[in-house]
Amino acid sequence: MPHSESKIKTDIKAYVRKEAGPYKSWYIGVTNDPERRLFVEHGVQKENGWWIYRGATSAAVARKVEEHFINLGMDGAPGGGDEKSDVVYAYKKTSRTKP
Repeated sequence: MPHSESKIKTDIKAYVRKEAGPYKSWYIGVTNDPERRLFVEHGVQKENGWWIYRGATSAAVARKVEEHFINLGMDGAPGGGDEKSDVVYAYKKTSRTKP
């Protein structure tokens, strides 16, 4: 189910606050395949890692959310993915994850 920009921002902020880590210890991105991106490409642990993803109403909305959190200090780079990348994902970086 796609979510609005404000809902995704609220969910990610709450999740990061729950973990109590600073934004600089997190990575954020956009994709059209969050499972592949998180668990295969970034190496996030599905069972024990801190991660979240939310489908956006459009790729443009996903990119706005990504840019918002990058501006707040999360790691990541705007402009990734493609026109179908309407899912925002974030994970807490560890020694096992890859940007």
